[in-house]
Formats: sequence, structure tokens, C-alpha cells
Amino acid sequence: MSHSSDLESIAQNYSLSNDFDEILLAYNMQTVKPYFKGDQFLELGCATGESTRDLLPFISSMHVVEGAQKNIDVTKEKIANMPGADVVTYEQAFWEDASYTDGAYSDIIWFRGFAHITQPDELLRKLGPALESGGRIHIVIPNAFSLHRRLGVYAGFLKDPHELNERDHRVGHVAVYDRFQLTQIITDAGFRVVAFHGVMLKPLPNSDMMKYQNERPELIDALFQAGKELPDYCAELYMCIELNK
Repeated sequence: MSHSSDLESIAQNYSLSNDFDEILLAYNMQTVKPYFKGDQFLELGCATGESTRDLLPFISSMHVVEGAQKNIDVTKEKIANMPGADVVTYEQAFWEDASYTDGAYSDIIWFRGFAHITQPDELLRKLGPALESGGRIHIVIPNAFSLHRRLGVYAGFLKDPHELNERDHRVGHVAVYDRFQLTQIITDAGFRVVAFHGVMLKPLPNSDMMKYQNERPELIDALFQAGKELPDYCAELYMCIELNK
């Protein structure tokens, strides 16, 4: 995990506003929400609050663990006047250092955080007891084998699909995983995969995808629909997991 000063620096320079990642987040939520188990949520990382905002209709309570105080402040402000904001609590801490109450959560939301820590398997083992019986963890990660990374290799921008690119470094990624690596980590940590989906075929960089979103949004939705047939080529992967019985 990054040092706290690194997290604050990343938070200072990161925003989903007018970035294709915000569009992707909306498609993530569309993909994930059918698999919510209950309404007692834990969110690992709130970034600039878009995911927290979008989760409000589904919760009766939610605890957010976030490493950067700036992100917490931005999120609080973003959702302040929204229904459900009063049942959200916040803790500034590294995910590995936070204390999780046993059996407290029906759903743990871990969007785009897996790539930020060096030992995600250890965190999964720590999170397991925090789930209520039958509870689920919802993991969304960038996909190493995505179409745009594959194209990056053929174009000579990357030596290997798992290589960190400039954007990965800028947002604090320490690794990028493919479906097979992710499944192995999940299995080794004592979980089983309940559902797996790819989210969004993304042939171009975010800036170009955003142009299409602004000018031809129906093409973006078509890429999302087509991605359901080609999950290993999608920009992001979603896995819904439960503890092995």
C-alpha cells in the first residue's frame, strides 16, 4: 500500500469529473447491483465520492474506509444533501490497518482497489470474517488482457499486457491482473466466485472514449453490450465472491 503522503498526492490530482472512468463506474454499478446480498455495506475506498453516491439507494448503513482525508472530505460534500447520506460513516485508514466488525456486512464494495496493494490476498482473508453469513465481496479491477492493453502491446506501447502504463503509475497501481490471476488469488484466500462479468470493450484511451461518449453515446452502450460476450477483452472485470462454506 502507498504511504499516506502518496495517497494524499494521488487524491489531490485525481478526479472522475469529465473522465471516462466516471462513465465506466456507471456501467460497473449496472453490472454489480443485481448481486447485492443485503443493505449493510462496507466500501473500501470512496475516491471522489461517485461510487458512494451511487450506492446510497441500496443501503441502510455503510462504512467507508479510505486512506486519503481529501477523498473523504470531497465525498462528504458531494453526498451531503442526498437521502441516505446520514447513515454513511467514514474511517481514514489503510484497508489493511482498519478494524472490521465480525459479521457486520452483507456486502463489501471493492471497486478498483485491488491493483493498489501488494498483498490483496491477505486483505481478503481479513475481510472474510467481517461478512455476515452468505455475504458477498464485489471486486472490480482493471483487466490486464483488455482490448486496449492488447492493442498497446501490438502497437509497441507496452511490452506485456501486465506492464504498468503511465496512467497506472499516476493513479497508484502496483499491479494489473487478468481473470486467471484474480481467480487464483480469490480461491487461495478461501473464497469462491459466484458471478463473473467483463465491463466495457474499450479499444481506445479514455480521452478518445470520452469524445465518443459526448458525440455518439449509443456507441459506448453498444461496446458495453458487446463486452458481455467478450469478458476477457473488457476494460474491467467484476467478480462477486463468497466465502467457501
